[in-house]
Amino acid sequence: STVHFPSRLFYSDHVRVVEQIQRYFEHFPKEQVKIIVFDDFKNKTELVVRDVMDFLGIDSSQMPDLVNHNKNTAMRSKRLARLIQDPEHPLTRLSKKVLPKSVWKQGKVILKKINTDHSPRTKLSEQLKERLQVQVAPHVRDLDHYLFANGVIEQSGDLLDIWSYSND
Repeated sequence: STVHFPSRLFYSDHVRVVEQIQRYFEHFPKEQVKIIVFDDFKNKTELVVRDVMDFLGIDSSQMPDLVNHNKNTAMRSKRLARLIQDPEHPLTRLSKKVLPKSVWKQGKVILKKINTDHSPRTKLSEQLKERLQVQVAPHVRDLDHYLFANGVIEQSGDLLDIWSYSND
């Protein structure tokens, strides 16, 4: 498989959100930083987008189209995906030489559509979910405390409740 940004696979580095927020607050006044809990965005998209627009001073009566353009996808054939993406693949190089550029580009688009599966994401196993929750629980508690202390969430424990962590 092709991994364009291997650092994105270091998931345990990405849960240290408090450190990242603190870096913003070191360089910008808190009034200039807007923190959004993804669950709020997912469940109350229009309300959150209006709030962000107000925060930025944008006329919220001019709402953008709020359609999900980045739905879950998977490649049906990894071999075909590699052929489409790899400019050095022998078939790709040959096709680029013999086909007009417009035909090659359109062909790539068609092949990608044919090769894309739009099935829903496979649900995470309960065993893996529990293991991950144990691993990241300290970071979630830190984030909950930090967001409550900075007025982002209304009460301590909100994130713990939303994300099904015990509030001990």
